[in-house]
Formats: sequence, C-alpha cells, structure tokens
Amino acid sequence: MPEDIPTVVSIEPATPKHAKDHKLLILVFTSVILSLIMVVFSMFLYINTGASQLDLSRPGYVDIRSNSDERPERFEGFSATGNLNKEALDEFSTLYDKKLKEIEMVNAFSSDALSTKSLRIQ
Repeated sequence: MPEDIPTVVSIEPATPKHAKDHKLLILVFTSVILSLIMVVFSMFLYINTGASQLDLSRPGYVDIRSNSDERPERFEGFSATGNLNKEALDEFSTLYDKKLKEIEMVNAFSSDALSTKSLRIQ
C-alpha cells in the first residue's frame, strides 16, 4: 500500500468544530435577534390593536392625563388596624350598606350595566 493514502477517514464535517468554538457568541446573537423580533411583533400589536390610542403615558396626552386623574370621591374603605368594638362594627356596616346600595342601583342584566356612568368612569 502506498504511504500517501490515509487509513483512517474522519467523517465529521468541518463546521460543527467551528460552531463549538463560538457557542457563547452564537447564543448571544440568537438571543438578541429573537428579542428584536419579539419587540417588533409587540409594537405591531400595540399600534394595530388601538392600545396606543388609550395609553395616557405618552407625552402628547399630558393635558388629558391631568383631566382623567380627577375623581370626585375616593373610597378609603374600612381601617385594617384598630380596636374591634361596637363602634367599628357599626362603621363597617354603614360603609357596607352604602356601597351595597350603589351596586344594587345598577341592573346587571340591562344594556347600561357597562356604561361609563354605571362604572363611574366619567
């Protein structure tokens, strides 16, 4: 047999060895590309679903945001701390009855159940 013919033939392709040397670099680039694809897709959904029109944190909506934060009354609720005595129970009953009457005023099966007035969005 001639000396110049190899007896052992390697079947491994040349590219996996090159890829094995740069696993971290491939991982970083793949992660960056996937994150950019997801950001582009989320911005596409944000703009096309109309959510961008409802976003009051955008700079052009400063005046509207200041008007929307005004609420006529804020319900503070019942204090979680303090003594549990007759006065506290009476206060809780009064607050509970007041909110119950407000809820019962809205007919849950009417078409106005989700109106801005019944939800107190105005």
